[in-house]
Amino acid sequence: MFNQKVILGDLPEATYWELIGDVVPLDDLKWMFDHVISTTLKMQTQMKEKVSTWFVTLRDFPDTFIYPRDHYMASLLLNFQNN
Repeated sequence: MFNQKVILGDLPEATYWELIGDVVPLDDLKWMFDHVISTTLKMQTQMKEKVSTWFVTLRDFPDTFIYPRDHYMASLLLNFQNN
């Protein structure tokens, strides 16, 4: 019916975590972990309901956890468009 190209993709998990492990020093990851846990506990106390640690992680550290996937997808789409 429609003649459209569709692409579904994401940065592979192993590559994603390897990239983060290579770029972010261990001390920074430990600090991020402590920050996320304390912030999550604080939010849960204030809101009186569960808060996802992944939500806090993405909200507070997008440079580390969101932008690598965005960059990968942008590169993938550009590569797809050029072929």
